[in-house]
Amino acid sequence: DDLSLPFGILRLRPKGGDAGHNGLINITQILGHQARKELAAVNKKFPPKLAAISGMIDHIDHIVDVAGIDYVGIGTDFDGGGALKDCYDVSQIKNITSELIQRGYTTKEIEKIWGGNFMRVFREVQEN
Repeated sequence: DDLSLPFGILRLRPKGGDAGHNGLINITQILGHQARKELAAVNKKFPPKLAAISGMIDHIDHIVDVAGIDYVGIGTDFDGGGALKDCYDVSQIKNITSELIQRGYTTKEIEKIWGGNFMRVFREVQEN
C-alpha cells in the first residue's frame, strides 16, 4: 500500500524490507531541510547560548582526574553542530590547545588528547 504524506509517498510492504528503509532516506533529507528552516527562525528569535572552551576543558580535567590522561580524546564537529563560542570553526581550533597549555597540560599530554590516545587504541585493536 502507498501512504500519501505531506512530504511524499511512502510505500509500505506487509513484511517490511530494504525498500522501505531506502525510501526513508529521502524523507529524512526533506524533513531535514524543513527542520533547518524552522530551527533558523527559532535561533533568530532566541539565539542559542554556546558553551565556552573553558567549560569543555573543565570536562577534560574531570575525565583526567577520574580515568587518567590515557583515556581522553577530542573529536570535532564543524559540519553543523557542536560549536563553542570561542571555537566556532576549524580556524579557531588552536584556542583549545591554548587553553590546555594554560591549564598546565604538557606537550605529550596534549598530543595524547589530540589523537595520540585514539591512535594507540586503534593500533591495539588492529593487532588483536
